[in-house]
Amino acid sequence: MNPDHIVIPHKRVAARVVDGKALILDPQTDGLQRLNDVGSFVWTLVAERQHTPVEIMAAVHHTFEVSKDEADRDVQKFLQALAARELIDYISN
Repeated sequence: MNPDHIVIPHKRVAARVVDGKALILDPQTDGLQRLNDVGSFVWTLVAERQHTPVEIMAAVHHTFEVSKDEADRDVQKFLQALAARELIDYISN
């Protein structure tokens, strides 16, 4: 994960936000993933295709009123999990 790159949905991923919850179709498993409130918030930022991991971490920190360390750690772990499942990709800023 390069903190200066923009996070985007992987080109093979289909996703929607319904009633504030992100639903992501995982192309590797054909399974539908329903994200919690924080995950849905992060996915909404990813779907905008204009935010770096650092910007997403800051947004989670401010929106959910968690410590900066907790937001950084949790967002980094979440983005790594999404990348490992090929649900997101990174592009140069």
